[in-house]
Amino acid sequence: MTDLMTRDELEASPDAPQAPEGSRFGKAHHILLLFALEALVIWLLSGFYQVKSDEVAITERLGQYLQTPNGKAVLIEQGLHYHLPWPIDTVHKVSVQQTMTLRVNAFDTTPEQYAEFRQQMLQQRFTIAQISAVFDPYLITADKSVVHMDVSVIYRINDPEAWLNTISHSSVTTSAEDPTDLRQQMFQQIAQHAMITRVSHMTLEEALFRGLGALNATMQEAIEKAMAVEDPHSPTGKLQVGIQVQGVNVVRSRPPDRVKSAYDQVTQARSNFQRAKQDAQSQKDTTIHLAQGQTQTMILQAQQYATQRTQEAEGEASRFAQVLQQYQASPETTRFNIYVDAAQSILANAKRLYVARPGQRITVTVDPPQFDANQVGPR
Repeated sequence: MTDLMTRDELEASPDAPQAPEGSRFGKAHHILLLFALEALVIWLLSGFYQVKSDEVAITERLGQYLQTPNGKAVLIEQGLHYHLPWPIDTVHKVSVQQTMTLRVNAFDTTPEQYAEFRQQMLQQRFTIAQISAVFDPYLITADKSVVHMDVSVIYRINDPEAWLNTISHSSVTTSAEDPTDLRQQMFQQIAQHAMITRVSHMTLEEALFRGLGALNATMQEAIEKAMAVEDPHSPTGKLQVGIQVQGVNVVRSRPPDRVKSAYDQVTQARSNFQRAKQDAQSQKDTTIHLAQGQTQTMILQAQQYATQRTQEAEGEASRFAQVLQQYQASPETTRFNIYVDAAQSILANAKRLYVARPGQRITVTVDPPQFDANQVGPR
């Protein structure tokens, strides 16, 4: 043939040599076998998984957790492990050391958070009261007042098996931080129910001002109690959620926006009252401390005076006892000495001395520093 023929034309030509049919089948068979082997290797290698230091893993095999002889799920600790690949085994990793926070702000929705939807509802002739009743939820206090509240629940998972069994594991993820996890949604509902129950027993003043400190502790107690659901099939009679609540904090507690200005005035008045109360208490403490100091000073002075008078009395008694002994030993001499001492004491400042005896009068003029009773005599 003078013209060149293409490859397709040569293969289509009846005169062209044909490849054996068996060789084509064998080549395709080898390719399929190689592909199947590669897929099998990849499938088997997918069974390796890593467990972090703050996690434990539970293996689910054909819908059942691998269990120990006592019926508890096998908890796989930190490290590299292997499981039969999907769909035979499924590994659920649960963080047991990480502290997580659940934000319960369903009762603190502001109009800005649903402004677009609010506008759409207004266009459909819904009233503001109807929209607020549905999309601006609130808590009702014991005195029939309305309050908005935002609470933060701090918790960690202490029972991975109970946490996984709380909700059907086939329909949700196992991440406690995933807001779409049905377990997280269930925990959110439990916390909201506890808030409704607890605030319904508080006055508005307690919910906004005085009771927030006590509310943290009582809210934690209410949530823990709400999580222990009655279950007759459980050995303990309670359906445990597998969560340990470590604390509850009231992030914000506020009145409705429509009456916020009035509550701001109440808050300002309360602040002024507290400031005046603190000033009065400070003045009271200062006065009490001053009075206590004066009292202690007077007590010390009285004690010193009593001690001084006691010592003086004891000294005089001691001297009297000595004089008494001298008098008993020598009455005349002691009587004269007492007379001289009395004269010195009485006449110490006298400048002129009159001595009267029957039938005579004696006048003695003396200078007190030079006076000597022993030198006085009749003239």
